[in-house]
Amino acid sequence: MTENIDERSWCVELEPGPDASQNQCVLCLSRVKLMEHYLQIILAVLVLWLIVPPLVSALPKKRWRARPPRDVKSPVLALNQLAQSSESVNAFNYEEAFSRTLGWITDAELQVLKRSRVAIGGLGGVGGSHALTLARLGVGRFTLADMDTFDWPNMNRQAGCFGSTIGKPKCETLARMLADINPEIQFTLMPNGVDESNIEQFLDGVDLYVDSYDLFALSIRRRTFQRCRELGIPAITAAPVGFGTAFMCFLPDGMSFEEYFDFASVSAPHEQILKFLLGVSPSMLQFSYLADPSRVNLPKEKVCSTSVGIEMSAGVAAANALKILLGRGDVISAPSGVHFDAYRNKLAITWRPWGNKNPIQKILFWVVKTFRAPKD
Repeated sequence: MTENIDERSWCVELEPGPDASQNQCVLCLSRVKLMEHYLQIILAVLVLWLIVPPLVSALPKKRWRARPPRDVKSPVLALNQLAQSSESVNAFNYEEAFSRTLGWITDAELQVLKRSRVAIGGLGGVGGSHALTLARLGVGRFTLADMDTFDWPNMNRQAGCFGSTIGKPKCETLARMLADINPEIQFTLMPNGVDESNIEQFLDGVDLYVDSYDLFALSIRRRTFQRCRELGIPAITAAPVGFGTAFMCFLPDGMSFEEYFDFASVSAPHEQILKFLLGVSPSMLQFSYLADPSRVNLPKEKVCSTSVGIEMSAGVAAANALKILLGRGDVISAPSGVHFDAYRNKLAITWRPWGNKNPIQKILFWVVKTFRAPKD
């Protein structure tokens, strides 16, 4: 009896021998070998899981160098046109109104915030809270864009939605609220929203872009992030997810929005939205307590949100906006991100080299698409 060894299948087959019972005997080592390889892979993954995160956290983070606030060429709306009373305008003093922030920032830094311009695309959802939080920090110039009006389903989370504002334009409503905080604030209002024809005006003189477009407005979101990169404008997004927030920053000299989210690998709009959701919150901390998954249907553009997630997003975004505008502190930027969930009291500092092209992200996308996402 002789042996034939097939190295490709790791099998040992016995040639027919004098013993008829041995003629049919096949000794296959494939399962044993495969188990050995699986164990090696598992051990390697565990080692990387334990070693890589501490090494990554020890790496120096991106530090954005603040530049002098830009001059704006777009028409500016005088704030006193929106102030509630001329008496309050006359009594207002910027330095006194925002003096309680001093200590956390210096007098000179407060003046930088006063001269800084922030563009916010979308004033429903989290956009209104972004604007109000930044205004209370002392940011003195805004470019605001939104074409929508308030409606009753906005009541659970949108800062400008009240019974008295139902049916009123979001852009004008938020401008009045900001003017009531700081009568000296300067606006460029774009009540028809942002599109290819006016994106240059939207980003004119801007020091920072804060993403607040509707989740499903992916086309203009992608274009805005692309144009920010071309103009050297840092851009941030803080997504309200469940009872928490997932924050990401895209610096002009870092990984781009398109590189990270890899939208080009899928064609269906709802799959691109899924790419965005999984990319901005790869830890998916919110999935474990979603009470009624039927309330989330991406093909029908249906999602759920909470005021808790909105307000947390505004706080996290404003803190990082302050660091970018003042050029102080480290900014976690793509392919890293931050996800904090107040419901689970968990913090995840995510790191996905290659973004959604990362093998982990590809597996996550397939699992959610196959088992969790509604098909229609």
